[in-house]
Amino acid sequence: MVLVKWSSRTVNVEIIGIDETIRRLNAVSQQIKTRTDVEMARLANFVQQEAQESIVGNRGLPTTVNTGLFASSINIRKDSDMNYLVYPEEKSYPDSPVTTAEIATFFEYGTSKVDRRPHFGDTKERTQQIVIDAIKKIIQTTINDF
Repeated sequence: MVLVKWSSRTVNVEIIGIDETIRRLNAVSQQIKTRTDVEMARLANFVQQEAQESIVGNRGLPTTVNTGLFASSINIRKDSDMNYLVYPEEKSYPDSPVTTAEIATFFEYGTSKVDRRPHFGDTKERTQQIVIDAIKKIIQTTINDF
């Protein structure tokens, strides 16, 4: 609340309850960070599953697996607060010098012998708005809870 007092020579403007307001804003800020990080972990799992579904042929691109090693190499790593990376691990194929991470690049961009199958780009396009909407909802819900 803002209180304005007047006397014969002065006007005093005072904010009452600012310390409590700042304390509550800090609490909301911490809750947004905590809840958003939990949601980011869930969403990273969702994006990982979508990339794997794309690789095995369930999302509109041709199937890219023979052994399933590529799809099973898709992993998640938390790089920092609010930052999760979905990526292919460096797994070796039996009887081949190529790794799953190299295969990911070959398929994402194509080669002279391999048609382009942009599993990661396609996954990003399919999931981006879902991720944005989920994070907005968590933030709005947290603000409304306070």
